[in-house]
Amino acid sequence: MEDAREYLLRIPSFAREKHSLSQAEAFLRELDCPLPGVVIHVAGTNGKGSVCAFLSSILRASGLHVGTFTSPHLTDIRERICLDGEMIEEEAFQRCFMQVQAAVERMERGGFPHPTFFEYLFYMAAAFFRESRPDAVILEAGMGGLRDVTNVCRPALTVITSVSLDHMAYLGDTVEKIAAEKAGILKPGAPLVFDGNDPAAARVIRERAEQAKVPYFDVREEPLDVSWDGEYPVVTLPFAGGRVSARLPFPALYQVWNSALAVRAAELLWEDGRLGGITPAAVAQGLTSARHAGRMEQVLPGVYLDGAHNRAGVRAFRARNASPFCGFACSFQRCPTRSTAGWRRSWRRTFTRRRSSSPGWRAAGGCPQESWRRPSARRAARSGALTRRGRPWPMPWPQRGRICCFALAPSILSGS
Repeated sequence: MEDAREYLLRIPSFAREKHSLSQAEAFLRELDCPLPGVVIHVAGTNGKGSVCAFLSSILRASGLHVGTFTSPHLTDIRERICLDGEMIEEEAFQRCFMQVQAAVERMERGGFPHPTFFEYLFYMAAAFFRESRPDAVILEAGMGGLRDVTNVCRPALTVITSVSLDHMAYLGDTVEKIAAEKAGILKPGAPLVFDGNDPAAARVIRERAEQAKVPYFDVREEPLDVSWDGEYPVVTLPFAGGRVSARLPFPALYQVWNSALAVRAAELLWEDGRLGGITPAAVAQGLTSARHAGRMEQVLPGVYLDGAHNRAGVRAFRARNASPFCGFACSFQRCPTRSTAGWRRSWRRTFTRRRSSSPGWRAAGGCPQESWRRPSARRAARSGALTRRGRPWPMPWPQRGRICCFALAPSILSGS
């Protein structure tokens, strides 16, 4: 019998048609897996995973059982489906896979399209949450929101994190169009908490919320204080008529806004009354103990990993401070070597420095052979988008699949 992981990784090779929301609802009925508990739906461009981590930690500190469905995973596909901060056990993973597979076979006999990779995992998460019965379920939208399979949920609360340009081929070529897609998760009766980081995006989100008659809260308009304990931010946020202070476990200013989203969401859940035990002490403990691998994660003294994957994310990554960083891996479609000239100029401004101002640092990058053979990649290297010690970097780094890696590394590590 084919292993669940092997089958899941083969899905993109034959299943490309996304389920409509009506098809997703029909599939969940066939699976008999309505989402249990209080559902919180999270969409946005950057920060979704961090908000999910903060909010899950707060709810767990309140004594609640919390299920999360997030993406992507770093090392194990089971990371996408968690209960109380622990990824689904192998036996349950295989069991839920078989439940979904049986439903797929039944639906396909009636002409139903096979679910995509992401949809299949979402249906597995629904099957797992049905049997584990968490008090709350936090769903992270995959891409966009309006047409995402997670939008079949009936949330008690929605959250939209910062919005910026990303997935433009699918979501639109302006921040307003992308914000409209994200605002597609709004549901009547479910309050919205959002990060109005971009005025144009915030305007669209407010308009959609008013049209849907949804109460909304922009955390950029709320009073908060930030101080620093070394390189870690200490935030003071409003909660339940008082103030809550906590030292965030991520050395990054942008996590202040992600924590503010989580705290405001927790406050609305507390006001709703369906989830008990959410106290100021639980909020502070949850913020302090939150963990999210690959988000400003220190792996060596002065070396950090972060999942920045678009222009806004890279800017926030760089703005943290002038310390050395270890950068990120991205899909080939997002590789700066095949992007526009504007992308390449932005990349150089973000990651490269003149030798006179920073002699010990270089930007380096590499692509797999299959993408490097493309003329666009070679032209980008010749134009200086990718350099090593001031020269074009033509050698691919050994990576499996269509992955490109970029990094900043100190000269002592690179040997210069």
